[in-house]
Amino acid sequence: MDLRQLTHLLAVAEHGSFSAAARSLHTVQSNVSTHVARLEKE
Repeated sequence: MDLRQLTHLLAVAEHGSFSAAARSLHTVQSNVSTHVARLEKE
């Protein structure tokens, strides 16, 4: 678990979707999905 994974998870919760979270983080949706998936596996 790292800070980036938690930041991405929080952004998804705050924005309600992976796409909106990605826009707010200035990244692509696949990066957000990957980090959240890795966090879920832990």
